[in-house]
Amino acid sequence: MFMNELINQINNYHQLSPKTIEALQGIFTVKTFKKNEIILRAGDVARYYYFVKYGLLGYYTIDETGNRISFKNWGRGEKFG
Repeated sequence: MFMNELINQINNYHQLSPKTIEALQGIFTVKTFKKNEIILRAGDVARYYYFVKYGLLGYYTIDETGNRISFKNWGRGEKFG
């Protein structure tokens, strides 16, 4: 079900051919992250495209006094990368 949901999200931007859908299904992988696990650090190049299946992801920085400043959150069904 998850793969179909992701394919539908991509199809909203650009209509995919059956051949392309089949190719994408062959390369998609599911990766689970632990709470507070860092996926990307400042300056990292995003090498993957992420689709949130469950949970919440946040984009934030830490200021010079140690305070966390949140910029963006992604929830179920959203994508980033």
